[in-house]
Amino acid sequence: MIMMPYNCSSHRCSSQDTQTSGTPQGIAGLAVVADSLSAIRDARVKVVRDDTGLVVDYEVEGDYPAYGNNDDRVDELAVWVVERFMGKVRQHPTYRDAVHTQSVLTITSNVVYGKAAGNTRTGVDPASRSRQERTR
Repeated sequence: MIMMPYNCSSHRCSSQDTQTSGTPQGIAGLAVVADSLSAIRDARVKVVRDDTGLVVDYEVEGDYPAYGNNDDRVDELAVWVVERFMGKVRQHPTYRDAVHTQSVLTITSNVVYGKAAGNTRTGVDPASRSRQERTR
């Protein structure tokens, strides 16, 4: 699962001479997170480890609702993740008292992060196939 927060650090924002109105926080891989939680909740997910105990893959038995298919069961998981994430972020002060804002990053970011992350708890390598193919 990939939750990649980013924000405007004080050294980059120090050249601004006006009040900062927002500090963006981004989430890359929200669909992967929601799918993984859905698989863990609604299917049987087995962790595959190598000889050193490192997790190298996941095997999924059973069906689970996938994000992006207009299914409230998994959509609610995505909402829960976003609310929890921003709740944690908002506990920290911002540069120049800016308000935390959020964006959910698009597939452009997810492909790059997915190549580094490898297989998810859904048993799918997020970089190997398009989102549409994974949810069929």
